[in-house]
Amino acid sequence: MQSVENNIVSIMKSKGLTKRSMSAYLGINETVINRAIRNPRITIQTLTKIAKFLECPVDVLLNGVPNNDDIQQTIKNTQDESNAENDNGQCDVINADKLDVNKLLDLLIAKDEQIRKSQEHTSADKEIIRKSQEHTTKSQEHTSEDKEIIRKSQEQIDKLISVIEKMSDLKMHKIQYDNGLLDRSVVCISQKEHCEQASAQ
Repeated sequence: MQSVENNIVSIMKSKGLTKRSMSAYLGINETVINRAIRNPRITIQTLTKIAKFLECPVDVLLNGVPNNDDIQQTIKNTQDESNAENDNGQCDVINADKLDVNKLLDLLIAKDEQIRKSQEHTSADKEIIRKSQEHTTKSQEHTSEDKEIIRKSQEQIDKLISVIEKMSDLKMHKIQYDNGLLDRSVVCISQKEHCEQASAQ
């Protein structure tokens, strides 16, 4: 493994860069930069700034430029990781979609059940209203029948009262006749009229 200083110098040479340009980019004195890259305990903050200037990963400054085999293996590992992430992502999306669909189905089922119950209540209410209307109609029919019965009863009562009145008149005529106060012909006429009216009724 090469030192960090050698890795930095090698990359700078390959890109045609100088420590002076690095110093200007970082805003740090060139002497400080030399001291920093030679220090085996160089901080990650400094390495990050240098890597940004060199446009390369920090890992390259630490481990050097990889050879072709390392590059191929790194690419393969990266692709494997990417595929794994994509697969996991797709699985997550699928699982999430399934979860959303299940929730949606649950909501639809619950809503359908609510609508069904509402319709049942509506049907029950309609049945109650129908029966109430039937009772009202029957009550009105009974009321009409009762009125007719009352009317006929009243007619019978009126006829009975008329008969009683006629009978009272006949009784009075008889008393008057017995007392010599009324002629027999009047009594007979009254009895005849009473009989005719009774027959008519």
